Amino acid sequence: GLYYSHVDMRLNDGRGGLLSRDVPMVEDSLGWGGLSACRHANGRDWWVVQVGRYNDAYHLLLLNDEGLYSMGIQQFDEHYRHREGQLYFSPDGTKMAIFSRDETALFQLFDFDRCSGNLQKIYSEKFVQLHLGEGVCFSYDSRYVYVSNTEGSEAPSNISKLYQYDTEAEDIAASKTLVSSWDGYTYIYPEDANVPP
Repeated sequence: GLYYSHVDMRLNDGRGGLLSRDVPMVEDSLGWGGLSACRHANGRDWWVVQVGRYNDAYHLLLLNDEGLYSMGIQQFDEHYRHREGQLYFSPDGTKMAIFSRDETALFQLFDFDRCSGNLQKIYSEKFVQLHLGEGVCFSYDSRYVYVSNTEGSEAPSNISKLYQYDTEAEDIAASKTLVSSWDGYTYIYPEDANVPP
């Protein structure tokens, strides 16, 4: 589940005081790393989105000066378990992307309405194999989204790749570009080595 605590920093001479603790907001199995926030179009409130684990559902919450409120669930038809991954909003708040994995990896891209909190899926792509190292991020201007994926299950076939998609392209799939691949470099010092700074 998803819980929140309320701290008022105006109390105790600016040191803060706990007003409520561990208040349940979402009672569901949730995907690890599938939590993110975006500023509301009014410039004051915040949208909070949490992905479900055993379904392609997105729990929508609204945070304003009166508290945190559940605004319902938006469900999509991928029939996918979001076991773990990353959920991320574009800097301008108009897009949301998630890249998560279970037996396979799934990248999804949404339009996001900062007034209503409505999500509209505009692109989805499954990656056949995933080992570790999934991630998603937008460019500073919000136009491009980047997806990192480690393909293959065992070395040396588990090569990390970074892809770029143009969110403004008429055909987002056709805009997919391989930006970089791991060159094989590994950290030269063992984890327990005492290496001077």
